[in-house]
Amino acid sequence: DVTTDNADKKVVMDDKVSGSTATLAPAKVTVAKVQPKQTGPLLNQPDDAAKKLYQSSYDMLNKGNYDLAANGFKSFTTKYPDNALTSNAWYWLGQVQYKQKKYEEARLSFLQTAKFKGSSKRADALYKLGITSKALGDTEKAKKFFEVVIKTYPTSSSTALAKKELESMK
Repeated sequence: DVTTDNADKKVVMDDKVSGSTATLAPAKVTVAKVQPKQTGPLLNQPDDAAKKLYQSSYDMLNKGNYDLAANGFKSFTTKYPDNALTSNAWYWLGQVQYKQKKYEEARLSFLQTAKFKGSSKRADALYKLGITSKALGDTEKAKKFFEVVIKTYPTSSSTALAKKELESMK
């Protein structure tokens, strides 16, 4: 669990879902916080439909079609909340939202990614939470996320990036 405090602002990441939502524009799709039912290797393996939706969303991201990519990843996280690819879908949704400068939505997506403790994207998501916090003007929160990455994932490539960000913020 990661908890950071910044005066009256508090971000708590744990396995409990707060029920808050974010809205994707322009499709007006609601992003609900989803709690994974299982973590680690017990997550459901993607079937052909799940793989196809994930891959087509990823392809749209690579082609620069961010609206279609966002809609696809959002659809994936709704249809497959406890799938082995769900944490990745949340991460890439956050990336799309960040590229679109939808920083608050990106922050929520990266928080969802970070809830999957065994995810290969968790360190990257925590780093992106720092980057997103910085973009939102909350440098104290950004520093705390960077510090969490460094402490929790000392050998991650995200740690090297987090260290550079911390240095640049001194």
